[in-house]
Amino acid sequence: MNKTGVQNEKITHISNYDYEVVCGAAGTSFPTEYEIPRDNTGYLRDQKFMNCVANVIAQIAEAYWGTEFNIEPHSVGFAYGALRNDASKGEGMVVSIAMDYWTKIGTIPEKYFDIDAEMPEMKQIVANYPEIYDMAKKYRINGYVQLKTKGTSSKDDQIKDALTKYNRGLVAVSPSGFTGGSHCIMLTGWNDKTNKYKFKNSWGANYGDNGFSEIDKNKITEVYMPIFEPVKLPFADVKENDWFYKSVKNMVFSGMMNGVSDTRFEPNSVLTRAQAAVMF
Repeated sequence: MNKTGVQNEKITHISNYDYEVVCGAAGTSFPTEYEIPRDNTGYLRDQKFMNCVANVIAQIAEAYWGTEFNIEPHSVGFAYGALRNDASKGEGMVVSIAMDYWTKIGTIPEKYFDIDAEMPEMKQIVANYPEIYDMAKKYRINGYVQLKTKGTSSKDDQIKDALTKYNRGLVAVSPSGFTGGSHCIMLTGWNDKTNKYKFKNSWGANYGDNGFSEIDKNKITEVYMPIFEPVKLPFADVKENDWFYKSVKNMVFSGMMNGVSDTRFEPNSVLTRAQAAVMF
């Protein structure tokens, strides 16, 4: 069975935050080789369907919400069926859409939902259990960042900075590194001596080193970092109960707007021509 499964539709999301705005400037000095602890990568899986994106999301979720002595597996089937828009019924997933829906819906431990199937059946099965959605809210992320070169900050530096700063896996897409089409993997480190990224696959223990391997850096195109920590605006004049709070938050953390100072946004002031030009 072809076990790749990344749809290639390109969509821009305003909740796709800017790395430097949310996490600070990326470093530029790193070791030649690094790998996050493998205990921080969730369970090893051997996917049965075109749900590689859901596998990576489930692994990252269970690693974060697990404890030192208790890592609950998260449901791949729920992620595969739920983290997509209403019109999406095809095999595979669009990674940016899946990340966006992870912020809105969440994931769920496998003990509450242990069903796995291919699309479109999986979407219908998930829809038959609406009560699961309320439980999944506990496991929502607070946003996500697409790591990419911006100004003096390179994508490679952002990847390394994120891995060393948070010691969590990253969601990555490789359009040409695997037989069968575009594939989603979890980035776990790098090896500059070979110019490769280290990663964890979802093709079972017989793949690579118990599921782990390396891939040429130029085979990776999209890389996303889920944000688990609360992301709050620093402005005294923008409250969480304001009707415009979410819009301001998305614009600021996406790098589209700044406040008039570090502590004030002045949401009720008149928009200047210069500000409108920047937004457009």
